[in-house]
Amino acid sequence: MGEKGASVIDWAGLTQEMELLLRLKTSPVAYKRLDKVEELEKIPEVVRLERRASFCQVPALVRTIGMTVGATRDNFGDRCARINGLAPTTEKQVAWEADSFANTWFANVEEARKQMAEYPLVPPGEAIALAPLAAGKFDPDVILIYANPAQMMLLMNALQFKDYERFQFFFSSAKDLAPMAWLSVIPPASRPWLFPAWERGRSAPLPRMRWLWRYHRK
Repeated sequence: MGEKGASVIDWAGLTQEMELLLRLKTSPVAYKRLDKVEELEKIPEVVRLERRASFCQVPALVRTIGMTVGATRDNFGDRCARINGLAPTTEKQVAWEADSFANTWFANVEEARKQMAEYPLVPPGEAIALAPLAAGKFDPDVILIYANPAQMMLLMNALQFKDYERFQFFFSSAKDLAPMAWLSVIPPASRPWLFPAWERGRSAPLPRMRWLWRYHRK
């Protein structure tokens, strides 16, 4: 993604329009990866997490009570930190995760390692920030939208209204949606929610969904 200047997008107006037309129950969430932790200080009213949490808890704080949240490596367990680019992927870490997931999420260690090998990762950075999209605190890298199947279908139809393209999607788990959206122009979806951000945003569907829209701007 190229350099970004001042935002020229009316995020508040865009959010209001989406909420009105789609009748979303909670507002879209802006997600941004930061190279340096000091960049969190430039975000208005950002709240730094004071304890460990799972990544899933952070967008919940944003969309349910409107918080602007900043998080670093110290706020997440190894897996959440690694997936969001806040910790390196080492052989030791992959081995530990594979062993932990064996016989629970996967049949054995070998099957768990297959998933680890294909898991997308956000590029390395020192912090991430999440905020209500309508607040316009920053231009997002990814936009997360919580929607039901009917709402997701309308979003998908809108993306195909002009310059039609057949969408294809992948499923591995809910946690990989932000990395998938980061790495692809076409938004991923999972059984919870997500969506990427302009130039030509895309998106994806599933029951009670997350859809992630990657924000692309030249």
